[in-house]
Order: sequence, then C-alpha cells, then structure tokens
Amino acid sequence: MADSVENAVFDILKKIQADISAVRTDIGAFKAENRAEHERMEGMMRRQRRDAAGMLVMTRAIVGEFEERVTDLEQRSPSSKTTSIDPPDFPLVGTPCPLRD
Repeated sequence: MADSVENAVFDILKKIQADISAVRTDIGAFKAENRAEHERMEGMMRRQRRDAAGMLVMTRAIVGEFEERVTDLEQRSPSSKTTSIDPPDFPLVGTPCPLRD
C-alpha cells in the first residue's frame, strides 16, 4: 500500500510540475504579445508627437504670416483706429431689409 501512495504522490507532483511549466509557457507567450503591442503603441505615440510638433510649427508660421498681413494693413490704412459699426435704425424682425431691394 505504501508503494501505491508513493506512486500517487509522484504522479501528483509530476502533474503539478507539468501545470507549472504550462503556465510559464503561457506567461512567455503573453509577454511576447504584450511586448509587441507595447512597441506598436510606442510607435503610434512617436508619430502622434511628431505630427503634433509639426502642427505647432505650421500654426506658428500661419500666425506669424497673419500678424504680418494685419500689420501691413494697419500701416496702409489712413486711420489706424478701428471703427465701430452702428446698429441699423430699422427693426430687424418683420421688415424687409432696404439694402437688399
């Protein structure tokens, strides 16, 4: 009877060892998949950072060009003051606009 108990213990230990090695294999596969996914996301983040930096440079260039144009217009105009537009004297609702007719 002691012989069968010892055999049973060894069989149980062998099964536990096989399960542990299977778990290690699964963990290794998971790490490989996770590493590939991590590298893909890092590449995507680098592209997005580069695109964002490019958009910032383009925005600054456009703002600088716009500022130049506004400065040129201000220097060419006879009065550098902005004029305000008075509201119309006619009611806006229910009457035709005299400028359209």
